[in-house]
Amino acid sequence: MGRTRRTAAQKAASARGLQIARERRLHNQLGLPSDAPTSSHPPLPNHVDRPTSSAPPPMAEHAMKPKVNRKSVPLLSASQRAQKRDELKLARELERIAALERDLQDVLRRETKLREEIKALKLKKCHREMH
Repeated sequence: MGRTRRTAAQKAASARGLQIARERRLHNQLGLPSDAPTSSHPPLPNHVDRPTSSAPPPMAEHAMKPKVNRKSVPLLSASQRAQKRDELKLARELERIAALERDLQDVLRRETKLREEIKALKLKKCHREMH
């Protein structure tokens, strides 16, 4: 019993689904709200409509892109790939640290505001007891 071949539309839909999942994971890592748009792609349909006519199925997205001459694209060495990966890790870590610093500043501002309110309330209580 042979396997059925997936159509180009099914492959494209699968690729879009994987891209959306990748973007959602990135949103979660960055701590963005879950209702933030994760992708510019429209939501995936629940099923793929099969063409009823004898017209050929539409071309997949990757088929429309121009072919790239592999020889003109420089291949990175293992050390260059490792360096690039480390740079990306550092950039993500710096972004996370910056977000934590912003949160800390917000907390400190709230704390000073509450301390001032407490001082004002103590002063008010003191004035009330004196009169």
